[in-house]
Amino acid sequence: MNMKTPMKGDNNVGPKLINSSSEQVKGECVTKRRELLLQAGSVALSLSAFTSIALAENDVPEDFRVYLDDVNKFKIMIPSDWQIGTGEGDGVRSLLAFYPPEASNSNVSIVITSLGADFTKLESFGKVDAFAENLVWSWIRQKLAKASGSESKTHR
Repeated sequence: MNMKTPMKGDNNVGPKLINSSSEQVKGECVTKRRELLLQAGSVALSLSAFTSIALAENDVPEDFRVYLDDVNKFKIMIPSDWQIGTGEGDGVRSLLAFYPPEASNSNVSIVITSLGADFTKLESFGKVDAFAENLVWSWIRQKLAKASGSESKTHR
C-alpha cells in the first residue's frame, strides 16, 4: 500500500506529503553511498600504506645496508661499514651485535630469546609502564654514577 506521510522539519508552511516507500529507498541509497565512500577511503589509505612500505624497503641511504635475518624474521638498517658479531647461544638465547670498525660507544645489540607457549601477549613480560620506568631509572642511575665518579648503584 502506498501511503503518504508529512515530512517533519520542513520550513515550508503546511505539511509536505511524500511517498513513504520512495523515502525509504532514498534513505537506503544514501546509507549505501556513505558505506561505499568509507570503504573506498579505507582502501585508498591501505594502498598508500603498502606503497610507502614498499618504497621504504628500496629507499636505503647510500651509506647504509639492510641486515635481514630470515630465521628470526627481522631486518635492521645499519651503516654499511659496520661489522656483525654473533654470540654463542645456549639453545634458548642468541646474540647479534652490530658495531663500527673503530672503537666507539655506539653499537646495536640484539638478544633473541625463545618464548614459551604462555607468552601470548606483550603484557606477558609485565606492564609497559613499569618496564619503561625501570629503563629510564636505570639510565638515570648510570648517568648519576658517572657524574659522581663512582660505580655504586643508587636506588630511588
